[in-house]
Amino acid sequence: MKTSVKAAVRPGSRAKAQPSGAGPRKEHFTYGAWTKGKFSEVVTVTGPGTLIFLAGVGSEDENDGAIRHKGDFLGQCRYAFDKIERLLARHGATLGDIVKMVTYVTDIRCLPEYNKFRRELFGKRPLPAHTFLNIMQLAWPGMAVEIDVIAAVPERPARRASR
Repeated sequence: MKTSVKAAVRPGSRAKAQPSGAGPRKEHFTYGAWTKGKFSEVVTVTGPGTLIFLAGVGSEDENDGAIRHKGDFLGQCRYAFDKIERLLARHGATLGDIVKMVTYVTDIRCLPEYNKFRRELFGKRPLPAHTFLNIMQLAWPGMAVEIDVIAAVPERPARRASR
């Protein structure tokens, strides 16, 4: 039986799914200690297949939220994409499953460097749909890049997210 989430997420926990008949099942996940109670880092929508929505991922340390690689744009990109790959892997996905990205930066002059990095990161895989936005400031001082990701994973038997 398919279920959909009808309950709010408790800080530091996974949403409880309740039966509601046919339709997709939505689940919320929070992994970083500093994000608990603030927002869901990952939301999945399953049935058939799974849509995975990652909250904006930047260079925040998973434990305390401190910004890593201040003043180093590419260092922040590498760290953010390392986190993206790990979050996707916890839900049975890879960079190749990304269908849409939105990248926010505080300095538009980083665009050529970011495009080169992204092409190298994705290799021969097709690049996902992408929006690149220059904004005045991100959530934390010293943060230079933040990336929203949506991935789509075809239905696979016995796929379970790690907690």
